[in-house]
Amino acid sequence: MEVNKFSGKLATKKTPQELIVDAYFAKDQVQTEYDNSIITIEIDKISGRPATEFTPQFARIEKQVLRLSSIRPNAPSWQNPVTSWLEAHAKFLTSLGTIWDQIEASEIIEEDGPENLDLAFRIARLKDDVHNEFTQKNPPILQIISPRNRGVISPGIIEVKDLAKINPVFGNLAFDNHEQIVFCNDKETGLKAIIGIHNTNLGPALGGTRMRVYNNEAEALRDVLRLSRGMSYKAAITGLKLGGGKAVIIGDAKTQKTDALMRKFGEFVHSLGGKYITAEDMGMETRDMDIVREVTPYVTGISESLGGAGNPSPITAYGVFMGMKAAAKYKFGTDNLAGKKVLVQGIGHVGEVIVEMATKEGAEVIISDISIERLEFVSNKYGAKIHHDLDIYDLDMDIYAPCALGATINDNTIDRIRAKVIAGAANNQLLDEIKHGRILKEKGIAYAPDFLINAGGIINVYAEIGKYGKEQIIHQTENIYNTTLDIFKLSDEKQITTYQAAFDIAQARIDARKI
Repeated sequence: MEVNKFSGKLATKKTPQELIVDAYFAKDQVQTEYDNSIITIEIDKISGRPATEFTPQFARIEKQVLRLSSIRPNAPSWQNPVTSWLEAHAKFLTSLGTIWDQIEASEIIEEDGPENLDLAFRIARLKDDVHNEFTQKNPPILQIISPRNRGVISPGIIEVKDLAKINPVFGNLAFDNHEQIVFCNDKETGLKAIIGIHNTNLGPALGGTRMRVYNNEAEALRDVLRLSRGMSYKAAITGLKLGGGKAVIIGDAKTQKTDALMRKFGEFVHSLGGKYITAEDMGMETRDMDIVREVTPYVTGISESLGGAGNPSPITAYGVFMGMKAAAKYKFGTDNLAGKKVLVQGIGHVGEVIVEMATKEGAEVIISDISIERLEFVSNKYGAKIHHDLDIYDLDMDIYAPCALGATINDNTIDRIRAKVIAGAANNQLLDEIKHGRILKEKGIAYAPDFLINAGGIINVYAEIGKYGKEQIIHQTENIYNTTLDIFKLSDEKQITTYQAAFDIAQARIDARKI
């Protein structure tokens, strides 16, 4: 029988797959109760904390959390160690929501008396502190003043909650002359997706589809704008006849992704007539691309049995590893990673392969991830050292490989990074490419531009369009090593950042093909 491994009760549709385990019972001890540990609460999307009566409707979103209850609340000798462990590891228990990141572990909720003590996510006492009785009576306002004549720009005084209504797309800071943005909605399947087409000068816009939970739609739009822009430069710097595009599906891939949803998304892709070609990204599997292929030919990364190039993750990882070795060659005088401390942040499909490659070369590999199960699996498989704390920036390391979400190099982290080389698979690693790229150069940190070294994936899926085989895929991916060295050389010669050096080459290739 399938049960929730934390509650011990029978799994339901609400029980996340990662929490379901098989259990065996004696005939007279068969579990009959269904799992009720998954609860839905309203949180304030601005503060990330549970909503109160003062939280306005526009700021409320629902999130699911896991509730673990104590069976011996009045036995401190038993419960205290359990509570301490949960406080240290709650963020690794499950991918359900992110609410505990914002809530102090010392805040404990008591529901219906101490006999029902919520240990895991502390969801009551620490409430939304952004909205209160004062802000309810005095909503924040904003006046837009013209820098030219200091006059008030229409519409004059507006409430902050209405700010997003003012040019949310074309006025978005991440908007960079994108050619097309498509909003996809289907009530029946629950699909909510955004497709961003940045540039098609060099060819059709190709880019993966990622599915993840966003705090709000504005965050999802910003993500697709930045990612699609990055794909344009990734294709250009690699010399492929492709433009840049990307898609995001808003939702939890583990609990909300269905075959029907993927088919409906494929229909939206097909409606663009080949201007956008999709592929696999975060939250997606090769099987999902096979489903999309049922309704449109404009998809790559399908199974090899169906004539595709298969999972692009190993080739993406190989390209990142080539870029990492080139950066090491530039910084240390050798591309041999033996004895080097390499921290891999994010050990998903791509990160795990990088761990494997670095380990085989003799590097001392440290791994960090939100999933404790993944950490234990990868550590046991390759002998990597686990760093449980997600705050990794003060660690002693030679090479930092960000392989999870982007923008990890920002104002809060950049002065703490002790690595001499940064080379990873994550997209948009620099929150501010200009500012943070310059700081890295001033600090003497060799940064291998992400859109250059993580291009192995697009090389792999382009093989389905260009009709070439594995041998050419490997050859083109290995060339990332030489291109990375060229970028470091150009950066030194022109005294510009490596990001700027790579960007200039990519932009020149795009501009040269303008009609």
